[in-house]
Amino acid sequence: MNITNFSTLIISPNSDEIVSVFNELGFVKQHEKNFSTDEDVTSTILVDGDGHMISIASAPVPRDMTVIRMNVDNFEEAYEFLKTKGFVNAKGTDKVEDTGTSKAALLLSPSGFAISLSQHIK
Repeated sequence: MNITNFSTLIISPNSDEIVSVFNELGFVKQHEKNFSTDEDVTSTILVDGDGHMISIASAPVPRDMTVIRMNVDNFEEAYEFLKTKGFVNAKGTDKVEDTGTSKAALLLSPSGFAISLSQHIK
């Protein structure tokens, strides 16, 4: 398994406000994707002039969450590895969001920090 991207992800019910703050800090939209899975989620990737990247996702969560976003080339291998370290799927099952072009799951560590694990399928 290779990590293909590692960055910060903010998940918020008020993502437009957070995107606006980062726009004022000089970040511009690089990519946006809408997901219609169990919940409606929009993920926006912003980048600044120095190449710093941040992802911001809108989701029906009770409060903002700061998460480590980790893209990998082998989702199943990474998912199983994190489970051996005590991570659990935030949905309480082994349910993985599969859009056909990507696989994703939010995993919580025993101490409470979260990793948004994903693989982009080519």
